[in-house]
Amino acid sequence: MAEYFNDDKITQISPCIASKAKYALGIKTKIPSNKKNCSVYYWQRTINRIAELNNKNPKVTKVTPRKITEAIAKYHDCIPACKWV
Repeated sequence: MAEYFNDDKITQISPCIASKAKYALGIKTKIPSNKKNCSVYYWQRTINRIAELNNKNPKVTKVTPRKITEAIAKYHDCIPACKWV
């Protein structure tokens, strides 16, 4: 299922980055193998939105604010370095 940012344009989150965000948040246990990169700002937006969507589901463990902060800090572990980030 595709995830979207909650903004005026209804922008779809990159599935590769969403997968990395789910791993960083502990929602997924399998390490994503894709090499897609993004800006720190995009990473922060994605982490917050994935956590928000996850927490709307009553059948799953909620993502805590501390876990969100830790996932945002995992940016350099999850996103390969590139010259424009």
